[in-house]
Amino acid sequence: MPDRKTTADNAYETTLASPVSAGAVEITVDDAGSVAANQYLVISPRLDATREVVRVTSVAGPTFQVERFLAGSAAPSGISHSAGATVASIMVGQYLEDLHDRVDADKTEHDSDITTVTGLANQGITDAATAQGAANAAQADATQALSDAAAAQGDATQALADAAAAQADADSHGSRHASSGADPIQIGDYLRIAGAQGALSDLTSGYQNVCSATIVKPAEWPAMNVVAWGSVWGRAAGATGELTIRMDFQGTGGGLSAERKDGPYQANGGHRSASVRQQVQLTSDVTVRLQAKEGTSNIDTVQGSLQLWAYRVG
Repeated sequence: MPDRKTTADNAYETTLASPVSAGAVEITVDDAGSVAANQYLVISPRLDATREVVRVTSVAGPTFQVERFLAGSAAPSGISHSAGATVASIMVGQYLEDLHDRVDADKTEHDSDITTVTGLANQGITDAATAQGAANAAQADATQALSDAAAAQGDATQALADAAAAQADADSHGSRHASSGADPIQIGDYLRIAGAQGALSDLTSGYQNVCSATIVKPAEWPAMNVVAWGSVWGRAAGATGELTIRMDFQGTGGGLSAERKDGPYQANGGHRSASVRQQVQLTSDVTVRLQAKEGTSNIDTVQGSLQLWAYRVG
């Protein structure tokens, strides 16, 4: 597993300056932005037949050396691209895999330190007693962590139950409901995860809150990258029902405030659904609200879910 620090260029998007053959190991783009080594890019992200995930290994102006055909590509080989194809920085699974690998590497280093401390403890009764005290404290921390995880699971279960109750109440009374998510879950020193689900039945007054979630930046983090993914789906009374969603970022203390991104609606028989994704870097706490509105009066009820991932920067 690689122990490497990956980078991301938020909202970066450009196009290929020249064609890329199936066997090429470099690409040239129209705008290099601030792309650096160990950054993941997606070529033709909106085309299922030619979508390709690559990792930049080195940068020389607008020309990038790349590792090609990574997981998530349309095929493991044989993909070529025309000049003008879209190249974008998008949240892909490899970012989380690299993050997990770095955490595992740190754990291995810490395990080695523990072994050294245990060896020193064997030199005397006093040192052994000190090591035992440290072990007891670590056990207490582990017990507390398990308790916190169980409480977070309980909060998440309650949030789902509240969302279901809100949906049932909306179906029977036609009133508007929105729910917020459970407390964020902490994974090691590098990752926080939060989520929420909600239901809404009154979409006639423009954008309305479906659900919201909050992540508090730990004081020891210089900054954090926040990736938000929201989806909303609903029933349409007629074939012309339109559904649009957005995410509203509310940051404090110098972070991003009220940044909105609209999502297109999609049609599928008597149902409508829409999804939207946004990634930002913040130096403060953030609350994200998932909101929805209808373009006509044909949407009866919608349900939505919101997921947030925040990982340490610096």
